[in-house]
This record gives sequence, C-alpha cells and structure tokens, in this order.
Amino acid sequence: TKEELAGVSGLIIPGGESTTMALVAEKWGLIPELQGFANAGKPVWGTCAGMIFLAERAEGMKKGGQALLGGLDICVSRNFFGAQSNSFEAPLPAHQALTQYGGDDSFRAVFIRAPAVVDAGPQVR
Repeated sequence: TKEELAGVSGLIIPGGESTTMALVAEKWGLIPELQGFANAGKPVWGTCAGMIFLAERAEGMKKGGQALLGGLDICVSRNFFGAQSNSFEAPLPAHQALTQYGGDDSFRAVFIRAPAVVDAGPQVR
C-alpha cells in the first residue's frame, strides 16, 4: 500500500510476472507512488520481472503493453531466452568443491525464461 511504501527506506522488486505486477500496481494506484519513491533517490533493486518493471523500455511485451516504472535506463527483452514452454530441467555435473565435501556428483538445474538487457543508456555500467 501507499502507507507501507512510505515506511520503507529501500525496495526490492522480485522475479515473477511483470505484467501482473504492473496490473496490480495500477489497480492499487501505486505506479506514481513507486516512481516517486525511486525518483526521490531511495534504493530500488529489481531481479528478473522486477528488472523489467524498472526498465525505461521493453521489447516483446504482451499485446497492449504494460506499465513500466522506469528509472533504469535500459531496454529489456522480456523473454530473451524463449517462452515459458522453453523452460526445462537438466542434471548438471557438480563442481569438485561440492563433491569433495560429500555432495552429489550432479544436481538438478532449472532453466527458465528470463529477460536480458539489450541496450543500456550512457550512464549505465
């Protein structure tokens, strides 16, 4: 809520579904509040869907687009590594540092669709 946002000094926007995040934020009237929070210089960090939500520009959006908070001078490709149906699991060999302490020789890795930064503004490192 707006009141809860006023009581925090920083914000982490996690992974998930960026379109849903935007729709919920719009419904609750939080888009201007979140933008004001970031514009006030308070730290905001976004991972996966959170990064999409914070981007100034995005490609590969669903029909009709979605609200972006902006503030992060990047262009994000939403499903750079494929659609949800391209996600998969595969066993991978474990590094020796794990196996030497009794860990298994392999582990289950999950590869999910993910965004990629395809362009960044001149001030972005």
